[in-house]
Amino acid sequence: MDQLQLEAGCLAEEEVIANQRPDDTHSSCTQSEDIYVSWIPHDEGRKDDSAKADLSLCPRPALELMARAFMYGEKKYGRLNYAKGLDPMRCAAAALRHITEYVEAIDRAAAGLAPTDANPFDAESGVNHIGHALASLAMLVVNTTPVQPLQIQDKSYE
Repeated sequence: MDQLQLEAGCLAEEEVIANQRPDDTHSSCTQSEDIYVSWIPHDEGRKDDSAKADLSLCPRPALELMARAFMYGEKKYGRLNYAKGLDPMRCAAAALRHITEYVEAIDRAAAGLAPTDANPFDAESGVNHIGHALASLAMLVVNTTPVQPLQIQDKSYE
């Protein structure tokens, strides 16, 4: 079965120009400045990952909002502070607070009312409330999901 494989490297300028899309504007290709990326068909090797979560299905904008909230938390509390343990109810309550703030701000804007203190962005961090809600839910998962020990696949190590 043919799949697509990523091939990165610098090619001669004429090879780059020959492979450009009509909207590409590429003046030169030097090893120090440009990297040429192309997709080439190839046969696929075996990879047993069908039971693993396909993270490529997670929408990038949601991941970016969540990451911004985690970045703010890193500055305020330290990197991965939530992994030290948090009360799951506090994580759930924080998620609900941020969702409620976001919904209230959107409702007020839709009704043409003055924003008052309702704002889709958190006043302290400047991050969208949905990003904070996603981060809170992620911390809830981390603090309620038991850690599974790594399973050794190669029996020769046992």
